[in-house]
Amino acid sequence: MTHDEALTYFAYQVLGQRLEGRLVDLFMAWCVVVLVLDRQTTRRTLGIVAMGTVACVKAYALCLAYLGTSLDAEAPLLKVVWLMPFVWILVESVTSRRFRSETVA
Repeated sequence: MTHDEALTYFAYQVLGQRLEGRLVDLFMAWCVVVLVLDRQTTRRTLGIVAMGTVACVKAYALCLAYLGTSLDAEAPLLKVVWLMPFVWILVESVTSRRFRSETVA
């Protein structure tokens, strides 16, 4: 198998970096919409904390990129913060089911 530089660029730079970054941004925007539409105070507070923390880490990562380094190089542990919206959505789904079953019963 030969090494094709154009294919490597397309796979890792175009699809791997740009598309993945845009899909993450789209997911975060969807989380913000869910946050705005949520009516229960405790879940909304958890969502605000989760999304606010992720926004701060994203801003820090963008500043680091501007300075010529990356989040992986400076603070790789902060990548764990990106899991917070998933935890929030999981809590959101569990409490929504419980709330629905209590109103039906």
